[in-house]
Amino acid sequence: MVNVKDGMSFEQYVSELTPEQREVFLKVYSSKALSLASMDILKNNEEKRILLVFSEGYCPDCTATLPFVERIAQASSSIEAYYFHLSGNKELLEEMVGVSRIPTVLCFDGEMQPLGAYIEVPKMLTEKIMRLPAEKQKEYVANYRNGEYDNLVEEELMSILKLV
Repeated sequence: MVNVKDGMSFEQYVSELTPEQREVFLKVYSSKALSLASMDILKNNEEKRILLVFSEGYCPDCTATLPFVERIAQASSSIEAYYFHLSGNKELLEEMVGVSRIPTVLCFDGEMQPLGAYIEVPKMLTEKIMRLPAEKQKEYVANYRNGEYDNLVEEELMSILKLV
């Protein structure tokens, strides 16, 4: 198991990005907000949740997902997020969820019992594009990275919290 104390805060994670990555990431982050429904659930939440977030600055899927993770953590004082690089943690991720893809967000309760995982992209998007031709898949992925499926990201992240 990973030691949460080895994880970084959101601010530490962002500070380790290259200047170019940081500029892109912060631009995306500043444009993202949670839905009112999610905010209501989170502001009334008293159940402890721990999020282990595995990411790398070069990853466009991480740039699309991590702003929502941090918005969730900011919205509830009972939710803590710890950020880790994929490098140095590949075997751990493979052991825990069977793959080492990024972003991976693992959710635990206050006793560190696993509740759920978000791996790479929303499951609904994966299911939607898996039977499409490669060119159409690339189009969907580009649209995802540009925010067209933010609702799916938010819904899946909220679902792994198991708050409702």
